[in-house]
Amino acid sequence: MRYTFFVRFIWLILVASLPISAGVLGKERQLVLWYEKFEAESAFTKLGQQFHAETGITLVVQHMPTGDLKASSIRAVGEGVAPDIIFAPSDFIGNRAILKLSEIAEPFSQPMIEGATSSVTDGGKQYGVPLLYGNHLMLYFNKSLVAESANSWAGLIAQREIVEGKGVNLIAWKPMEMYWVIPFLTAFGGVPVDDNGIQLGSPEIAKGLEYYRQQTELGVINMRCSYECVYEKFIAGEYAYAINGDWAFNQLKQKLGLDFGVAMLPKVDGARMRSMSSSITLMFPGDALNGHRKSDIDSFVRFMLTADAQRVMYQETGMMPTTTQAYSEIKQSFKDDPDMAVFFAQMEHTIPMPPSPEMSAAWIGMAKGVALYMRGKATGEQAVEFMQTHAERELRRQSETQK
Repeated sequence: MRYTFFVRFIWLILVASLPISAGVLGKERQLVLWYEKFEAESAFTKLGQQFHAETGITLVVQHMPTGDLKASSIRAVGEGVAPDIIFAPSDFIGNRAILKLSEIAEPFSQPMIEGATSSVTDGGKQYGVPLLYGNHLMLYFNKSLVAESANSWAGLIAQREIVEGKGVNLIAWKPMEMYWVIPFLTAFGGVPVDDNGIQLGSPEIAKGLEYYRQQTELGVINMRCSYECVYEKFIAGEYAYAINGDWAFNQLKQKLGLDFGVAMLPKVDGARMRSMSSSITLMFPGDALNGHRKSDIDSFVRFMLTADAQRVMYQETGMMPTTTQAYSEIKQSFKDDPDMAVFFAQMEHTIPMPPSPEMSAAWIGMAKGVALYMRGKATGEQAVEFMQTHAERELRRQSETQK
């Protein structure tokens, strides 16, 4: 508790200093960028130096832990000290009103891969510039523990006795992170949001949740599993399988070497589990794109969409670039790599996450309803009804707050 208070105290001091850091009072041309994807740190260091050399504009970057960036950005907008740019998952667009995100009235001219532009577009309007695309989950496995990956969930569970006989656990994922829950719902045809709005109360969602809890009853799910399980403990050989994101692909392959394996998410009763996908996007809070640093922001965006910058972002983050040229070059370079073939195949079998207020509200409703259900505090029917009701209430609350 003291540590959390200390961090927030220091952060308030930092926020208070940002107008000066952003070059409002100084002569130096600066842009302030906040981001949460720690893998991007080295990319922004390299590219920031190059951008400064080419333009004379200094890029001031500030990393924040996952989960803090949105709240900090909302506070900063309210206090009039927002950064010029945030680099964040495209679902931030669901909170575009309170973040006062600039609309991209004249889209930048670089051709984008399928799904990239739609990931930042809602209601026919674009609210960001996607740099990386994917953000999808895959099934990783340790070849020293399982020679061949199971292609179905039943097949995976059938390997449990053999795996546990080697003194290791079967599979790790983050059971109470809704992004990891989604593939179990999609296997039954459930989606949280569609063109008709929030769909958390559907029979398909209920069936998916019921199947999910059955894995707890079978002892497959470690409810205390955190990201440490799906990354560090998986690397250490404590788990045979891990469901993790595309962002971990390069690091896991490097750490495991010849023992590295990757596969499509398994099928459930013949139906493919499908992860959501989204982009990591440049967005402009406080309507910064129409502010007094519009020209400098425009220069930075165009610089980040160059082929060289896109390649650096891929090399440092492991996520696919969004421009057609860079993506095609990278995909072609891996045409004989079976692991990357799985990477691209899984990416093509994802469900694009809508950057809508409905999706933003659905995450909150899901988290509360799934927690109740997994603790046995609600039946499946009660859980989905609760999720739907709570998400709709949250959507109304957000709408009223943002008026």
